[in-house]
Amino acid sequence: MPNDRSHLILSGYQLGTIDAMSGLGWDGAIQLALQLVLSKALVNSPHGQSETFWRTIIANRRPDTTPADPVANAERSGFDLWWQGVNELVNSQQVNHGGNEFERWWRAVCTLTTAADKIKEASEYNRAFSQHGAGRVLFTTDSGFVGLSRTTINVGDQVCLLAGGQTPFVLRSLRDKYQLVSEAYVHGIMDGKCWADLEESKTERLTFVLV
Repeated sequence: MPNDRSHLILSGYQLGTIDAMSGLGWDGAIQLALQLVLSKALVNSPHGQSETFWRTIIANRRPDTTPADPVANAERSGFDLWWQGVNELVNSQQVNHGGNEFERWWRAVCTLTTAADKIKEASEYNRAFSQHGAGRVLFTTDSGFVGLSRTTINVGDQVCLLAGGQTPFVLRSLRDKYQLVSEAYVHGIMDGKCWADLEESKTERLTFVLV
């Protein structure tokens, strides 16, 4: 094993290899992202593909960064109206007409309902998306995971859990070493629980040399 101080050597587990990815723009890319999730046989997604999608594109977080509720009736309801508003923008091509994108989305939502509580839920979901998902990409892995990460990731990168890490990471293979590309949200990977599950299942623990 190299002892060069420029190398960081960590143990961990490989969750899978990125096999597809999609942007989340309101220009139609986000609809393709949903279709990507719907086309996959998923793991760690007991509530189905639609819930996996809406939780993933906000990294399962509220606007204040606290975790979304496991039941999440308000978040689910907020997503439903938010999604209808996004579709209104895309289908009418308003997203390309200049001006403030949020204002156009807001007008679209207000044409769909006048219920103040529903509009508030959709606005809260939009805040969560703007904070955690906008400007990022959704990805899937060959092992059935769905995640969210930076635009610097590529198909073929590996999604891993590393010892001491608070989140999964995306690594890029450089022959016998790896480059750290980004942190990632991976749906169904709970804090610490997945690591314990992998240890119990006797999954092979790997050594990663980061440069």
